[in-house]
Amino acid sequence: MRIAHYCYGYFREGGIQTYVRTISRAQAEQGHEIFLFDYLTPEMPRKPYEEPFGAYHGFSAPRDIISLCERLGIDVLHLHDYFPVSLSDVQALGTLVVRTIHNHGLHCPSGSKFFKNGEKVCERGFSYMGCLWGHMVNQCGSRRPNKILENFQSLFTEKKVMADIPILAVSDYLRSQVIDAGFAPEAVRTLHLPMQGKSDAPPLPLQQEGPPRFVFLGRITRLKGLEWLIRAMALTDTEICLDVAGEGYDLPRLKTLSESLGLSGRVVFHGWLTSEESSRLIRGSRAVIAPSLWPEPAGFTPFEAMAQSRAVIASRIGGLQESVQHGSNGLLVEVNDTAALAEAIQALAADAALAESMGMTGYRLVKTRHSLEQHVQQLLEFYQEHAARRTGMRVSRDKGA
Repeated sequence: MRIAHYCYGYFREGGIQTYVRTISRAQAEQGHEIFLFDYLTPEMPRKPYEEPFGAYHGFSAPRDIISLCERLGIDVLHLHDYFPVSLSDVQALGTLVVRTIHNHGLHCPSGSKFFKNGEKVCERGFSYMGCLWGHMVNQCGSRRPNKILENFQSLFTEKKVMADIPILAVSDYLRSQVIDAGFAPEAVRTLHLPMQGKSDAPPLPLQQEGPPRFVFLGRITRLKGLEWLIRAMALTDTEICLDVAGEGYDLPRLKTLSESLGLSGRVVFHGWLTSEESSRLIRGSRAVIAPSLWPEPAGFTPFEAMAQSRAVIASRIGGLQESVQHGSNGLLVEVNDTAALAEAIQALAADAALAESMGMTGYRLVKTRHSLEQHVQQLLEFYQEHAARRTGMRVSRDKGA
């Protein structure tokens, strides 16, 4: 099968890009021919890029995707991001078009679902006045009129483009948000994120030598909650350490905060790490922490931790509540409750057996329900099911066709 994955800004570092690379590599290993499509807007300059598992094609005009699909004989065009024009001409070629929703862009004009002025989650459904009020008063997005108009136009365009395209959501939470925005329940299916590696890797025993270490992975922005985590660290025992892997605009401020709280030797900022470097940090940890302030649609972090048989401490919000089962494979904490987060860290630092038990539960969970092999097979079945509903589709039922 000839599968094209469309991901805007493919060569950036981010959760969507990581997911696309993960499934593309796995599909290529199954014998499928993989193509990687990227829309190169003026702010996304053309950049040579090569992957051993797929051919990269960047294009500067949205409708170029039609000629690419025709020229390359694409069987399935799998979208992972907003696309600004109708894809009916691609469908007319006999190409199946599907979409995985990774974020809030299909039901929230700003894409944030978060009020910055009040530091709280937006619980509103979409409405013209409500979302305009959100931009101007609650600061969920830009207050600039041209940017507000752009956000609304993008939402309307995406809903129109997606009207007859099968949708996969990365969590039940996100699926419910999309349905509330007006999409038919039968048109939206949940397919949870997979672990990144193969499920035949053995579980890893907890390393108990040295001080208890915890790990934060991700972009260092306000909504990721690292400030909350650093303040919680100041309330824990002095031997507990935190490794921070990631970069972002908030990094200088949070380094200064860490120093002002006397945590210079306990909070270590590593910058952006490769997958293997991040895995080494996780393997040396007691648990991984995902302290998001906003409703994460799903989040890769819990799956990265569970794949390495490590417990997870996460915010009780959004899709994180589906991957982290409180008291089983980790601990959930109410957003911005600094004392509760410190207590959760302290509990796993003091009880290595509990942390190891939670890590093993998480490992069994991803191995049996979220393995990469299962995920790729479910994707193939999704392609085949929807191709069968349309006439003239190229999609073959043979795994490697």
